[in-house]
Amino acid sequence: MNRPRVKGTMAESAVVAYLRGNGWLYAERRALQGSLDKGDVTGTPGLVWEVKYANGGIRMAAWVAETEVERLNAGADYGLLVVKPAALGAKQTERWYTVMNAQSFERLQQQAIQETRGYAPAVVMLGPYPYSAPTMLTRLFRAQVGPDLSAVRMYPPGGKEQMSGHYVAVYLRDAVRLLHAAGYGTPPILGG
Repeated sequence: MNRPRVKGTMAESAVVAYLRGNGWLYAERRALQGSLDKGDVTGTPGLVWEVKYANGGIRMAAWVAETEVERLNAGADYGLLVVKPAALGAKQTERWYTVMNAQSFERLQQQAIQETRGYAPAVVMLGPYPYSAPTMLTRLFRAQVGPDLSAVRMYPPGGKEQMSGHYVAVYLRDAVRLLHAAGYGTPPILGG
């Protein structure tokens, strides 16, 4: 197996392990599907997960677009791009970036509010900022860990006015919390 494939397999396996431990017991790596790709992880009904190992650079706009195509191919409700940053290994998967297009993130947030009758985790939205990997890393890293979710809204170069091109990044742990609030997966029982 070539080196990029080994890295990709490691990243996908880490995300699957994290999902299994956090409410998606049947999550597993999906076999390659060719031109009708449906993401890298299966066993999470209603969701498509695309996983990227980002040591070679982040191509955010292309990856978000790819995730949306895979969501459509799968007929899923939401497509989530999980990016393994250069400095964090598999033991820190919860802090890998999870990115969605902004419209999907806002729809997920509204769904969580409806499902929980207003008790969904509050989202503190930072931005919008022009996209750069250091901006995303810095803003998420400085965000408070607590009951609120911190999200960073970004736009591609020259795309500030095109709201349809915006995307939102959160840590994987926060994406999982919001997905649970919206009715996806099985949240862990607290204190049990």
